[in-house]
Amino acid sequence: MGTTDRGTATAVGSVDGNLVITRVFDAPRERVFRAWTEPARLLRWWAPTGFTTPFCTVDLRPGGVFRYCMRSPEGRDYWGRGVYREIVEPERIAYIDSFTDADGNPVPPSHYGMSSDFPSETSVTVVLAEHADRTTLSLQHSMGSASAAERDMCQQGWNQMLDALAAYLAGNGLKAQPRVGAKGEALAAQFEVKARKAVAVLEKLSDADWKKVTAAERWTVGVTAHHLASALEAVAGMVTTVASGQSVGDTFERRYGANFTMAVIDEMNAVHAKEHANCTRAETLALLEKGAAAAAAAVRGLSDEQLARSGGLILHIDDHLGSIRQTVGC
Repeated sequence: MGTTDRGTATAVGSVDGNLVITRVFDAPRERVFRAWTEPARLLRWWAPTGFTTPFCTVDLRPGGVFRYCMRSPEGRDYWGRGVYREIVEPERIAYIDSFTDADGNPVPPSHYGMSSDFPSETSVTVVLAEHADRTTLSLQHSMGSASAAERDMCQQGWNQMLDALAAYLAGNGLKAQPRVGAKGEALAAQFEVKARKAVAVLEKLSDADWKKVTAAERWTVGVTAHHLASALEAVAGMVTTVASGQSVGDTFERRYGANFTMAVIDEMNAVHAKEHANCTRAETLALLEKGAAAAAAAVRGLSDEQLARSGGLILHIDDHLGSIRQTVGC
């Protein structure tokens, strides 16, 4: 057992093929839990040494998705997602972890250089126990058929990330921890209300309404609704990127290989409209609810100072919903 200013490593090893790590942090359990579940906080530590985290969204509920990107010192992006199996606030988090591409589509581990033995999905469970304002974190990562070398690599990565978490909680060498503001909470609540209103509007549309063309976008109502729904999670990522002081333009260029300009955005929107010309109301409603949850979670995790930096990015929902209402007369 070794003790440093970054916490105490009480146990590191393998049990029945599972990687097991235990750490003690000088912080209350509720604060550690929030560091694991709020995007604005995850952005500050969720990456091994030398890596950064340019993107993170959290839909904190069983079945919800945690999406993230880790960027290497060489500039390569490693995308992944966790699907939550269990959330017990503030004591337990369990999720299924897997690799994805930048759009959230599953990719095999070999896409990022892992061996053919590395499982396509792994299970991560984090348990937090509080003792006198200190928190014991027990992490178990079930890695199935992963090789010994890959287990060692993951163990090293987790230890570096937990070092970063300890430093973040202590405020060592990092920006002071933001205090989640009342404005963020209020705006997140507004997002949820707007999403419910959007769902209510879309559920009442007839098949004929779904095919009408909007004056503003010049798309069908169905395509406009699908565009709104699919954009929300991306907007949530942009909010957390700007709030953390990073450049949306740089992140966009790394992800899509193009400059962040209106001409490029318009071209991407045109491709989306063509690809989803026959989208259904059911899939659009499901996408809307998922995206709104991610956007609300992103905003809820911001301090008032961070929220001020995010500007008007989070107002995307109003424009398109207003266009749909105007088109169908509701």
